[in-house]
Amino acid sequence: MIKRSLYENLSDKFSVWKRFLIFLIDGITTVGITLTLFLTICNYSISALAKTQINNINVIMQEVCSEKSVPYKEGRYGLYRVDTDKYIQLLEESGMAGDKAVEEGYNIVEKIDDLVVANKNYKDNYHKFRQIYLVNFIACLSISTIIFQLVIPLTNKNRRTLGMMTCRASLVDAENIIVDNKMAFFRFGVILILELVTVYLIIGWLGIIFEAFISIFIISITNRRLTIHDALLRTKIIDSSKAFTE
Repeated sequence: MIKRSLYENLSDKFSVWKRFLIFLIDGITTVGITLTLFLTICNYSISALAKTQINNINVIMQEVCSEKSVPYKEGRYGLYRVDTDKYIQLLEESGMAGDKAVEEGYNIVEKIDDLVVANKNYKDNYHKFRQIYLVNFIACLSISTIIFQLVIPLTNKNRRTLGMMTCRASLVDAENIIVDNKMAFFRFGVILILELVTVYLIIGWLGIIFEAFISIFIISITNRRLTIHDALLRTKIIDSSKAFTE
């Protein structure tokens, strides 16, 4: 690491391919651990925490399906849903043509959905189930982001994420000075709260994917290879050989 006085006129331009690689590594690790936690631990925690809501939802689904003579089966988290394949099979066994049976099978799913959604008790319980689902997902997303965007950068003096370590880059401020703990924490907060949680709650996964493409576009057209959060905080990533300690 070098002192600023030695290199006052160093170029800020950073390799676009290195910046893409950093973005890719940090993104894959964060999303990967999030999904791993969600599909394992949360698969059980959601079922346990929302047990009452799931039972109430299943009672209503069971009543509606039985009334319409439609088979159902247990799906993820123990929630009942229409057994479309079995329903189609029953229609074909009764003499209905294959294409017509498939069309009727998908139509019955929509009809059952309309009937259960019209039930106030179902809507109230599903709303509570959805809240528990979101809390669990956000918890997984937060844990993963804390590990890769906060803990790892704070445990090394260059404030590097795994992607930055791989590419021998450092996170610096507008004057090419390595950021302090406070700025590293602010950067983590913007990534988690603004770019991940808020976007997911408003738009869902498509919003996060769209946001990632926006960041890739900004990286490709800016000399300093900025992402959305770095543009907001006036931070950037440069080669470690060009970063200053003071």
